[in-house]
Amino acid sequence: MTLQNPIGKNLLYFMIKAIIFDFDGVIADTFRMSLDILAERKRIIPEKIYRDFHEGNVYESTVLSFTREETRYFWASYHEKISKEHLFPIEKQIIKLAKKHKLFIISSSREKVIDKFLYLTRIAKCFDKILGEKTHKSKVEKFKIIFKKYALKPEECIFVTDTLEDLREAKKVGVSTIAVTWGYHGKSRLKKGSPNAMIHDFRELIGAVEKLRKFKT
Repeated sequence: MTLQNPIGKNLLYFMIKAIIFDFDGVIADTFRMSLDILAERKRIIPEKIYRDFHEGNVYESTVLSFTREETRYFWASYHEKISKEHLFPIEKQIIKLAKKHKLFIISSSREKVIDKFLYLTRIAKCFDKILGEKTHKSKVEKFKIIFKKYALKPEECIFVTDTLEDLREAKKVGVSTIAVTWGYHGKSRLKKGSPNAMIHDFRELIGAVEKLRKFKT
């Protein structure tokens, strides 16, 4: 685990009250499944291009675009195919975190797909709220919804994600971040987003949350 320590003489401690998770690439192993679904519609996309596609907001990306029919087919097939087999080995960590923190999911995927997936696992009741594509297409706005509805300050939250764009959006609203390297983006790309911590193994998550604190100088 790589932890970025704050610099400054006068430090103010904030209690961490909420952990916000990205879904695809953090909780659910969907990268290959998504490429396979697109290939069924004769959209053969190289892995690098698909990773580049997730470097920005996928709904505003200039890297790739999809027709309405392709989008409809993708979500229908995604909903059909996703199963407990796509769960990364992170179940125990999430259950443990839920005992001390409010947990949320912010995702570009659709809420009904995430709901279906979670209820196939043991972690459905761990999350207070799921904010997906139907809530808003901007994760910045979804952060703001959580702050307002649950009376949380950005300093009281940690965001766990696997993509560069998510790190950038969390920074816009002042939320600390843990980057995970088992998802859509690897270590070198994630470093560009200056995460507060970076982990490479599921077993490091609890330790990263316990050690990471939000400070102000």
